[in-house]
Amino acid sequence: MSKLPINVQTYVKQIQALEYLDRTYSHVKNKVIHSLSNLLKVEVNSRLFTVCQGFEIESKEDKNRRFLDEIQTVITRLNQAIVKAHDSADKRKDLMKAKIGQKIPKLKEATSAFLEKVVDEKFLSVDSPLLETLQEIEHLEARSALLTQKARDITEFQQTLELDVSTFDYVDSARSEMLYRLKLWRALHEWGDVLVEKWKTAPFEQVDVSEITVNAENYTKIALQCERNLPEGSTAVARLKQLVFDFRETMPIVEALGNRHLRVEHWQEIKALLRTDYPLEERSFSLGELIAFNVAAY
Repeated sequence: MSKLPINVQTYVKQIQALEYLDRTYSHVKNKVIHSLSNLLKVEVNSRLFTVCQGFEIESKEDKNRRFLDEIQTVITRLNQAIVKAHDSADKRKDLMKAKIGQKIPKLKEATSAFLEKVVDEKFLSVDSPLLETLQEIEHLEARSALLTQKARDITEFQQTLELDVSTFDYVDSARSEMLYRLKLWRALHEWGDVLVEKWKTAPFEQVDVSEITVNAENYTKIALQCERNLPEGSTAVARLKQLVFDFRETMPIVEALGNRHLRVEHWQEIKALLRTDYPLEERSFSLGELIAFNVAAY
């Protein structure tokens, strides 16, 4: 900590490292000293020791004691360095507190600007170009993630420096507004442009009713979530509901028409009801063609 940290994040990391050192250093230091002290308790033959001293030969005990003295010197210097680091950190604490305080209004301002973009009417209108709108809301999702991370960082800084922890409900609320719009446009793309197009062109004989039913239930939940949590009158939400419900309500009829026990007279009644001469009994039509007969209305 000899140099002033460039920013709050660097300072907080240094504080956290210092706290970790405080928790572990004392235990390790005492353990090292205890182990080295035990070396000096080794009994030394007094006669051999006297001979070694007479010839100025360094004994094992002398080497251990000298090594222990060196370790003690290192520990003393480390103790001084830790004290100096704490003093340095304390001197900078007020400055860092002020910097953290400056981050909060900046986050509020950034969140307000973000929310202003999120609530744009184009994200609720079916007339907005699908892929372009989806791409734009996905960019907003990335921007929202940055705002959320900044809020978490500030919370961590405040906790580390033992400050009052702020709440960032406005960040969570703005993100929630964005996420429902993202759900809406992803569902419109995935259901309308991908799944439905695949199913519409599939021959009737190859239609997997169970697969479509499971997917329809999932996207029904998404449509209802969007309806509950987005402003009323959204034509994009209405479009998603229509797409999903039309397919979902058609599935029981598709399943019934796939019944191999239907006889000629049954097909005649069905065609009379639908007012069509199309040879439905041949089952050579696609699911899209069947839906075009508006079978769900019957």
